[in-house]
Amino acid sequence: ALGWPKVDFRRGEVRVDSARVRTIDKRTKTHEARDVELAARALAALTRQKKHSFLANGAVFLNPATGEAFADTSAPQEKVFQPTLRKLGIRPRDARNTRHSFATLGLMAGVNPAYMAGQLGHSLDMFFKVYAKWIRGADSSRERGKFDAFSSVAPQARHKVNED
Repeated sequence: ALGWPKVDFRRGEVRVDSARVRTIDKRTKTHEARDVELAARALAALTRQKKHSFLANGAVFLNPATGEAFADTSAPQEKVFQPTLRKLGIRPRDARNTRHSFATLGLMAGVNPAYMAGQLGHSLDMFFKVYAKWIRGADSSRERGKFDAFSSVAPQARHKVNED
């Protein structure tokens, strides 16, 4: 349902204030608009997409067979997403799982969970409920090192205390 008026190339953001559900455009689940900062790869993809649909009818993604906006997610899922996964050797999955991939990649990269929650439109509570296992699964020694560096406790001092 993304339309070009919602894309701000100057700020590198997309305004998310609606969703298409079973051919009907409606407000988001939270009824809150949010501005999503675009990663460099996403911004580059939208820049490439401009030549295909920017002047067409306002929709960012068009059905290449008809030149019209997709009515719902079934056609792009069947005609684009699933065949691409097959060619890449990735097992079939719903395109909505890309949100989970985005969140876990961000956490694995050390991105602040509050930032990731905002990007996804989640409250921190919801974000931690869904992604806590990935946060806990991070390299704990790396996290301990961050804390030690911040609190000025040298690793040697920690080992000495453990030996006593």
